[in-house]
Amino acid sequence: MAKRKSKNKRAKRTTKIGQAAVLTGAVWTAWRLHILKCGPTWLWVAITLTHVLCACISEVLQLKASDFHWNARSVTIAALKRQPQVNKVLMGAILPTLRKLKKEGKTVRRKRNCGVRGQVSFQDSWMWPSGQKYLFPDRSGKSHLKKDIVCHAIKKIRNTFPVSGSEKIRSHSGRHSMINMLKSHNVPADVGMSFARISHKRTYDLYGQLNQLQAGQALNSNMRLKKSLKTMYS
Repeated sequence: MAKRKSKNKRAKRTTKIGQAAVLTGAVWTAWRLHILKCGPTWLWVAITLTHVLCACISEVLQLKASDFHWNARSVTIAALKRQPQVNKVLMGAILPTLRKLKKEGKTVRRKRNCGVRGQVSFQDSWMWPSGQKYLFPDRSGKSHLKKDIVCHAIKKIRNTFPVSGSEKIRSHSGRHSMINMLKSHNVPADVGMSFARISHKRTYDLYGQLNQLQAGQALNSNMRLKKSLKTMYS
């Protein structure tokens, strides 16, 4: 007798969504400004943190105020999947940005339609919490926002972002874009893997791949390569 297939067996995904878009230089800056313009403000903060901490959105959403150790210039990233808890360095270049967020938060004046009242202005604010409170709490305040809420917000905002390939921008794009930045600035792979909390070299190689412009700039700035080519073809 043939065995009955379990109804609870999870269906396999039939289509691959591919790598999240890598946004380099001015495009990354433009994306952050677009998020800030369209809102919500908390999303701008969360996406910024995925980049500067080279972290998954799930890691960022779990952050609490107490996870940041300002004197030690580090942040505790909670265990996730098969990765253990780790203390990541807060790079000196981004510390002023983080300290400003901690001190001032972020406020944007927006408008929304309120029926017969028409458009009404309001302040969309995000403030740095204290103690054991989450940076991105849910409505109950007892837990953090879920990744699905971020994904839904990004999907809505990217539809109005006037850049080719914007449909591939996802919650992972911040992390992938930072990995691309590490590679384009010749940060050793083992250092980049440690910062990104990636165990396998193959995975690191696949994330944040250099585009042709970046590859060309790297080739043209390699003096030993230029010298060898000149000798070969002179």
